[in-house]
Amino acid sequence: MNEPLFGCEVLDKAFLEAAESQAADLADLLTPSDQEEEHVFSPRYQQEMARMLAQQRGGKKKHLLRAASVLLAVCLGLGVTVTQVEAVRQPLAQYFMKMTSEYTSITFEGDVGAQGIPEDTQRLLPRELPKGYTVSDLQAEEWFLSATFEGEDGTLVHYSCMPTGGSTAFDTEDCIFYETQIGPRQAYVSIKQTFHNVLIIMFDNEYTYILSGPISEKEALHIMETVP
Repeated sequence: MNEPLFGCEVLDKAFLEAAESQAADLADLLTPSDQEEEHVFSPRYQQEMARMLAQQRGGKKKHLLRAASVLLAVCLGLGVTVTQVEAVRQPLAQYFMKMTSEYTSITFEGDVGAQGIPEDTQRLLPRELPKGYTVSDLQAEEWFLSATFEGEDGTLVHYSCMPTGGSTAFDTEDCIFYETQIGPRQAYVSIKQTFHNVLIIMFDNEYTYILSGPISEKEALHIMETVP
C-alpha cells in the first residue's frame, strides 16, 4: 500500500478535498483560449510534480486520482490569473489568497523558494516539542522533509517542510480559521470542528512549514514558534 503523500491520512484528506474544489473552481474561470494555451513551468516545479506522481504509480485508483487532483490544482494555480483573488503584500513575499466555504488557497508569485532541502535538516525542525513527545520518524528528500512526533499516549503530530512556491490549497470547511504572525514568518491556522485537528501553514521566502495533529492550539503554535 502506498504511503500517504503528506505522511498523514488526515492531512492528505484536507489537501485532497481542497485541491479538488480549487481545481473545479479554477477550471470554470478558464476561457477556451486559456485552455488551449500551453504553460511552461520551471524545471524545479516539473521535477517536484514528477516526484509526486511517481510516488503514486502502481497504487490504487484513488491514489492516482489524488495525485492528479494535487497536480491539477498546482498547475492551474500557477498558470491562471484568478480575478477574484485579492493580492496581499508582505515584507516576506508577495502572495495571493482565495477563500471559499470549502477551502483556502495560497499562491506565491515569482520564484521565491529555497533551492531544495539542505543536508543539515535540523535547521528546519522545531527545537521544542510538547512534553512527552518524541520524533518517531524523519524523512528528507531533495524537495521535501517530513517528520512524525509521537506522544506517550500514541497521539501523532505530522510536520513537513518544502521550498516556498507554487500554490497550496487546504481544507477550511467547518474550521476556525485565522491569520497570524509566528516570529518573522506569516502563518495561517485552521482548527477543524467536526473532529479536533489543528493545521498550521507557516512560510517565509525560503520554506513553507506545515503542522497537523489532534493537539491543542497552544501546543501547535508553540511547536511552530520554535522552528529556527
